[in-house]
Amino acid sequence: MTHVSYKRYWKISYSTRPAFFLHTFVARWTRGVARHGRAFACYAGEWREAACVVVTNEKDEILLIKGPRRGWEPPGGQVEVGESIRDAGIREVKEESGVDVEIVRFCGIFQNITRGVCITIWLGKPVGGALATSEESLEVGYFALDEGLKMITWGNFRERIQMALDESKQPFYVEFRP
Repeated sequence: MTHVSYKRYWKISYSTRPAFFLHTFVARWTRGVARHGRAFACYAGEWREAACVVVTNEKDEILLIKGPRRGWEPPGGQVEVGESIRDAGIREVKEESGVDVEIVRFCGIFQNITRGVCITIWLGKPVGGALATSEESLEVGYFALDEGLKMITWGNFRERIQMALDESKQPFYVEFRP
């Protein structure tokens, strides 16, 4: 592959619409790598896709991670370029908690209108691995549903868990503006 410098590429591509779009996508992707250490998908209008997995074990306890910014929450994160939404959920659970999961079902979507993020909610069950913290999780554990819901303080994370566990509300679509 031939290397093309950022400035040279800009001079060549700004005159044609498809090339300009590609340049914009590449620039946003590069900023994502610089900001987050890995690529994430950017779509027209700056929309991003994320996956959240509500994991329940055989004791009907829920898996929660304590993140450095938002406190207790179910594991999840952004979809990387070339990755399916489902695989992103599985990867994020492993990265944040050390637990290997199997996706049981798709539950619904929460759309953050303000930040341009569509969060897909999945229900999963553990199939291996062991609880472990990471750079993205200060603490990790399984908690009884009532106890876990009380620990969550950020945004609509409680609602996501409750709706993922209630099949009668699925599939769901929730728009919100924090």
